[in-house]
Amino acid sequence: MIIIDGQYYDNIGNLLNNDKYKSMILQEKAAVRGDNLLIYGSSELDIDNKDPFRASSVFTGKKDGFQVFTVGTAGYLPLIHAIDYGALGNKLKGQKVVFVLSPQWFSRGGENFNDFAAKYSEEMFFGFMFNNNNDALLKQEIAVRILTLLAAAKKSKNYKAANYDNMKNVILFCNLYTGKSPVSKIESAALSPYFRICYYLLRVKDEVKAFMLLTAHVPKTKYIEPKHESIDWNKLMQAANAQAEQVSTNNPFGMKNDRYNILVKSNHYDINKLHNSQIKTSYQVSPEYGDLRILLETCQENGIKPLIVNIPVNGSFYDFEGFKPGDRQAYYLKIDELVASYGFEIADFSQSEYEKYFLQDASHLGYRGWVYVDEALDRYYNEK
Repeated sequence: MIIIDGQYYDNIGNLLNNDKYKSMILQEKAAVRGDNLLIYGSSELDIDNKDPFRASSVFTGKKDGFQVFTVGTAGYLPLIHAIDYGALGNKLKGQKVVFVLSPQWFSRGGENFNDFAAKYSEEMFFGFMFNNNNDALLKQEIAVRILTLLAAAKKSKNYKAANYDNMKNVILFCNLYTGKSPVSKIESAALSPYFRICYYLLRVKDEVKAFMLLTAHVPKTKYIEPKHESIDWNKLMQAANAQAEQVSTNNPFGMKNDRYNILVKSNHYDINKLHNSQIKTSYQVSPEYGDLRILLETCQENGIKPLIVNIPVNGSFYDFEGFKPGDRQAYYLKIDELVASYGFEIADFSQSEYEKYFLQDASHLGYRGWVYVDEALDRYYNEK
């Protein structure tokens, strides 16, 4: 990393930027600081980014010893983050990282090829495949999963050929890696130098983009010394409640007014269209469970000990939609048991389904929810 050797700014952690999310180099830089807590998730990390109670706001300035570095936006699912963890490998070994779950991942039939192609990092993919810490069977699972996504996409009406074109090297690698014929093995060996050159060039491209991003966001203070200020969580929760009450007045679900208005508008101004609309929806079966297992397995193989944050849905709204409470509880338990089987820590907020202001809409953290999560992050980072 010649171009940005020794160059990194803490304020990058709060930046909402796709190049940052896909940058292996910037995440490595943040991880080795030791005072940057990397948080992986999806839309909850960038929705309502001016929320004063979200982690990126509460911990700005390393208030209690660390700076948040967020990775993810809408469309980021476990498979993508599993690849990220497996690529970063040793850089995250022994580091504390956080993975925030979204229940809605498990009711939509899983990842699709178009979303994956738009959000994944080709650099991270090759980083995963060339990381010797990752078991060959795990690499096989990743390759098969990507090819399965591609096969399903080709059968759908939403298939985008441009996404295939942008992933030609990855798809070729996956086909060769999963091939069992002698010819496939010969071709794989012959093309190995080519793929490694591709990976090297992607690293160079990443460094250039990282340099441009850093250059565009040079702060007045390039390095922030960690502080250890005592955060009054009760006081912060009181402030969250007071602010939530002011902006959640037009609906019976405890949602923020603007989020509820978006929901109403998207249903042609008739919220009753959603009544019992999800009565057949279930969390019982989803390929995302397999992807989450791959993520946990990757963490275990690379010595990463993540905190898994189990976020609930808005209970009263999901009841209105007809989504069975028992099905939801079975999902929460399934997640807890899966995480526990790997011995990882979990912050389980599933019992807060009906807690007012915990969420700002149907499924995204609200003011009250963020305070709970912030306290869990603070405890996790500072525990010995």
